[in-house]
Amino acid sequence: MKTGELTTTWLPWLALRAEADKEWDPPTVGEQVLLISPSGQLGNGVALTGLFSDNAPANGDRAGLHRRTYSDGTVIEYDSVAHHLNATLAPGGTTKLVSDGGITIVGPITHQGDYTQTGNQTVTGKVTVSDDVIAAGTR
Repeated sequence: MKTGELTTTWLPWLALRAEADKEWDPPTVGEQVLLISPSGQLGNGVALTGLFSDNAPANGDRAGLHRRTYSDGTVIEYDSVAHHLNATLAPGGTTKLVSDGGITIVGPITHQGDYTQTGNQTVTGKVTVSDDVIAAGTR
């Protein structure tokens, strides 16, 4: 870490959680931090990250918006005013959700793109199909 003309070895940074629950999000090179050094010895300091600047402006502009923007352009946000959760991955990004106990979705679902399922399917209600249905090679 460099502060003015002084350079230290790597210093710990303040994380939101660091015991049973942990969060890993190290500062990036060039990121502005606040160096806290209660003893006055910079080598014993702790970096407090998350300071916006002219070179690194905020990625939001109002209350009620919690937004995380990653360096590849991925954005995950929750807007508590609009009650909307959004996750937009960078081009080519993938998503994997593992939930051995099951997944419950309540509400209408709109899906675009191909769909592959392994396992049985049970439908309660009407099935409407706009094209042919092929079952075991039979139309």
